[in-house]
Amino acid sequence: MLRAHDGPWPAARGTGRRPARQQPFTAEDAELLAAVANQVAFVVKNSLAHQEITELKDKIAAELKEEIRTEHSFEEIIGDASALKHVLKLVETVAPTESTVLIRGETGTGKELIARRSLIARPCAPMRIQTSVTLPGMLR
Repeated sequence: MLRAHDGPWPAARGTGRRPARQQPFTAEDAELLAAVANQVAFVVKNSLAHQEITELKDKIAAELKEEIRTEHSFEEIIGDASALKHVLKLVETVAPTESTVLIRGETGTGKELIARRSLIARPCAPMRIQTSVTLPGMLR
């Protein structure tokens, strides 16, 4: 029920008329309204900031996906063999993940080129090149 300082509003009693205010707001009323206004302003500000952050995050994600798609065009890699196409498809699959990848193959087959192309999506990830001669026998 709505109340003024002198009792319930007529609207609450069903008359449909608002009475003339007989007493001004008190200092306590003003403090309460100020506190409520501050809380509402805080919530609105946080909501707008959250919305902006979400929009920026979505924009960055879309740009990163486009960059990854563009960067993974594999222009330096030439070949039409089905095995090469399979390897390139695997690189596209693993590139955006945080998985550790072991690339094996004969000398001169483009292992490092494939590795560098797969790491474009995660520039902060360390790349360690290890020749198989230095690996223990059971890993070769």
